[in-house]
Amino acid sequence: MRKLLLFAMMTTIPAWAGTDIIFPWVTNNENFRGFVVINNLNSSPVEITLKATRPTGFTLPQSETVTRTLEPMEQLVETADNLFPSMGDGSAFMIQLTSSADDIKAGFVNNGTQSESGFSPSQANVIQTSDAANTLFFNYMTVTEPAEGFSAAVVINMGDTDADVEFYAYQNGTVLGDPIVINIPAKTPIARLSTDLAPGAEGAIMVVAHSDEVALLGTVFIFNAKLEPSMANAVAISAVPELSPSSLTFYADIQPMIAENCGTGNCHLGGSNKGGLDLEVTDPSNDPYQNLLSESTYMGLNLIQAGDPDNSYLFRKIQEFSAENDYFGNQMPPSGRTLLTPTQIDTIKQWILDGAAEGIRPD
Repeated sequence: MRKLLLFAMMTTIPAWAGTDIIFPWVTNNENFRGFVVINNLNSSPVEITLKATRPTGFTLPQSETVTRTLEPMEQLVETADNLFPSMGDGSAFMIQLTSSADDIKAGFVNNGTQSESGFSPSQANVIQTSDAANTLFFNYMTVTEPAEGFSAAVVINMGDTDADVEFYAYQNGTVLGDPIVINIPAKTPIARLSTDLAPGAEGAIMVVAHSDEVALLGTVFIFNAKLEPSMANAVAISAVPELSPSSLTFYADIQPMIAENCGTGNCHLGGSNKGGLDLEVTDPSNDPYQNLLSESTYMGLNLIQAGDPDNSYLFRKIQEFSAENDYFGNQMPPSGRTLLTPTQIDTIKQWILDGAAEGIRPD
């Protein structure tokens, strides 16, 4: 009896048997050529269904479905263009593989074609659809100049309805402004550059994607200047990390710098308002914070654009002269006076990134 029971347990297909996996972003264009790898570890043939879906907004076909039969222990290695001939040469797409059989393993490779070798491979694993979650964590992205490379996050809405997804960018212990909200159609991927998810930021960042409505899957790409790719899948976390509000404020941290560096010589304090900017705090009739946050523009920029240092005229004026900064004129404070230190400049940048809080005006 025990032998019969054991035999029944070994030959009965469990209720959870089957395969449902996602290739999050398989490329097929002149810069990146991708292929998929599918392995049948079963002792009998299996049939698989593969559905490719690209982001909306392209004139190319958005989806194509194909089926394949894999023999026992067969390894299928096929390029994206051969596997989905009608999808055409253009935007990358996700692939969903389903089968009634389990023990099907898979991965994919995206090759950068613009490197010196013309074939710079990056291999990644597929994602189980059961790993989808409302909140995803992208461990590492970079925000760099385009000539230095770029990074991008791919997020897939695994739900049956279109949904808004919030993207939070974190750097140096703070969240970089308000979340970027993107509507993602059902069962569809989107890709967004790090520069879109963290406007005005530079360097390394972390990114969290969250939706109250649907579960998500995702992966992240990092490219160097030669368009050589590197990939890593996002991981599920329980909730969007909560951070305490920034402690940097204008009156506690920024105005004292101005008083020390920009007030001498009748520049922006003591009743003077060079360039139309008076930041004197001792005059009750003057509101230095509102003067900074006013709608007045200089060279087409607001003095302070909360959350966006690179589009804040004041921040650009305290930067060292460069080709990108030449139309802003001389660096402030002007020659002969003490320039702001790198730490002070970083503090002003962080204050702007955190929303340019006012704080409590001293009596």
